[in-house]
Amino acid sequence: MTAFKVVGKRTRWGSNITLYRNNYPLNEHLVDARRLCREHPDYFPKYSKGATITALKSTPGIMCFKDRDYAEDFLETYDIRLEAKIIRVRGIGRPRRSLKIFSGCGDTPEYLWTLEEPIGSPITGTVAFKSVKVLD
Repeated sequence: MTAFKVVGKRTRWGSNITLYRNNYPLNEHLVDARRLCREHPDYFPKYSKGATITALKSTPGIMCFKDRDYAEDFLETYDIRLEAKIIRVRGIGRPRRSLKIFSGCGDTPEYLWTLEEPIGSPITGTVAFKSVKVLD
């Protein structure tokens, strides 16, 4: 299934770190975002064309959107249009409609590895995959 993923425009890191960088644009937070990605690469993979990205078992999966309009809604909701872009990915395996997500990871990326249970509800059109192949 082809789906859509929000990534950083320049970095191609996923939406969690893109939200963090956008919400805290001070230089120290940009450096901290780079540090987080370097120290926890499994949680912040780069979505390079042709790469296959696999979700960690402790997470609800790789958050994607059923169609481009839902991804656009995500960009607008979190006001990250200038910092992010939408890419196409091919979901590997059956898409899961995530009923719960680790909410707040854009403000506190550490939630990805410190929370034991997902909290919060995803926006409409969200699907999760165990793996994705980056098409764009």
